[in-house]
Amino acid sequence: MSYYLFPEVVSKKECKSLLKYAVRDANFSDGVVYDKNTSRRKCSVSFLNSKDNIFNEMLWGFVHHANDKMFKYDLEFFQRLQFSKYEQGDYYDWHRDTIVSDNKKIRKLSLSFNLTDHNNYEGGDLEFFTGTDKKAKDFNSDFSEKIRQVGTIIVFDSRDWHRITPVTKGVRYSVVCWTVGPRFI
Repeated sequence: MSYYLFPEVVSKKECKSLLKYAVRDANFSDGVVYDKNTSRRKCSVSFLNSKDNIFNEMLWGFVHHANDKMFKYDLEFFQRLQFSKYEQGDYYDWHRDTIVSDNKKIRKLSLSFNLTDHNNYEGGDLEFFTGTDKKAKDFNSDFSEKIRQVGTIIVFDSRDWHRITPVTKGVRYSVVCWTVGPRFI
């Protein structure tokens, strides 16, 4: 697992303002994803307007910083930002974000930005598979607390297996995005 963490880099006050902005412009749709007739994701999603989106410049800066410091990938563009809403019972099972598009480009880096104060929801943890028999649980206990903090941004390799555990109480909001570049050789 490869990641670059920006703990609580955006203030609670700014996150509250950004959340209001995103909710105001949100046009949520059913975010259910099926794999062989089995639901892999249950949540609501809205793609943020790219023309006047206040998130774009800010998040692109974090992606570039993480890429310059750690990944060193050839990146070309951002895909549309996805605003996600996970309510009680919502989840996203194990998956990878790597997708090859028609133009032979591939998602290389993923970013997740937590907009919700961790006291307002339970469950809804972003977990990563470590390749051990213990799965994600033991590895993620301390790490999970860090990325649950409002205003925390994590940039990770889109090829890494990850999930959002079921929300058991409250609502979890996040913005996720993916950067694209030429395929790895």
